[in-house]
Amino acid sequence: MALFHLNNYLSNYYPVSVEARNAILKIAEFKECPPKTMLLQEGQVQKYLYYLNKGLARGYYHMADKEITLWICYEPDTLGNSDSFFNQVPSDVGIETIEACQLLIVPREPWHELYDKYPEIERVSRLVSQSNVQKLYRRIKILHYSSPEEKYRYLIENEPQIIQRTPLKFIASYLNITPETLSRIRAKIF
Repeated sequence: MALFHLNNYLSNYYPVSVEARNAILKIAEFKECPPKTMLLQEGQVQKYLYYLNKGLARGYYHMADKEITLWICYEPDTLGNSDSFFNQVPSDVGIETIEACQLLIVPREPWHELYDKYPEIERVSRLVSQSNVQKLYRRIKILHYSSPEEKYRYLIENEPQIIQRTPLKFIASYLNITPETLSRIRAKIF
């Protein structure tokens, strides 16, 4: 099942040969994690690429005794702290599963070795990174230029998975609003 989702995910970005997919699976480990599993602690260096086959996870950081949800990820997608993974520096973000998750975990060094053997893997990696940058740009615009209600409506319209599956405290933090403001918005909309 993980292979099916991975094949679809990769082909959304660029065609990848059967040989390249098999090479990825050869170095990857399939793992199932319960909710609240820490995949990466703040201060650790990320040594693995995570592909989320099923489930929900979040990245967060601490600021002034508050936990701030930076991103929420649902299947199928990759997740992690790109700065820590690519530059091998301590992560300023913790990564935690929200739901039970099925993951493909790929070690960093063998992944980079596949770039040389299979140019399509390097291309897919670049295109996924490019897509993530575009998502981040949209998120920054929404956070900076939208009212709290507009932020929530954006999620309803564009990422209903987050609304349907994520605890409200994480949604409020993700939208940079208080839980009380989120409750008022929800009461008004619904």
